Amino acid sequence: MDSDIYGLPSHEKDKFQALLRFNPYVNEIFFANNVILVEGDTEVIALKLIGEKLVSNGDLERIYNRTSVVNCAGKGTMYVVLNVLNNIGIEYTCIHDFDITELNKKGETQTVAALKKVLTLNNKIERLCDIKGNKKFVFQYTLEEEMPPDYEKGSSKSFAAYEYLQEKELEEIPVRLLNIVKSSYGIRLDHELDHSNSTVLE
Repeated sequence: MDSDIYGLPSHEKDKFQALLRFNPYVNEIFFANNVILVEGDTEVIALKLIGEKLVSNGDLERIYNRTSVVNCAGKGTMYVVLNVLNNIGIEYTCIHDFDITELNKKGETQTVAALKKVLTLNNKIERLCDIKGNKKFVFQYTLEEEMPPDYEKGSSKSFAAYEYLQEKELEEIPVRLLNIVKSSYGIRLDHELDHSNSTVLE
């Protein structure tokens, strides 16, 4: 695919072309009835496993098999994918980590500059979603932080999520996580989620 038609800066074109080349599942975006964009493999596993449970429970029907849950390999690349989808008119739901935490992934205190960088990217993603009226949900910190105390991360985040969630009944899954998944698949909640950045920061 030639991303020149999307008018992206060259560095963003490169990111999108790399994503298409090394993650063939991204191409499903262009043929799916429902598109859910996430940051990584762990989120893909969580969305699909919980989706299967919703199907078994009778809460979710055909749309599950027509949904593409795509790993965007981080928020930086997700921002590029949103640009592309907005330009060609494909509707989507975006889910990402809010990432406003005291410590970074190395266990070090986050600097003001680092937090500002995170907020800037979060705001850019929100604006892109809002332009076309697409849904956006966030994990308040990360997906792992949405899990209850008995969740063990393990050496592989993806496998840990799979191992934990496959054993759980729907009623055992954290409500906030379950509601994000339900909303992403188009299941209406009694109270619709408001995950605007201003609300999450409160």
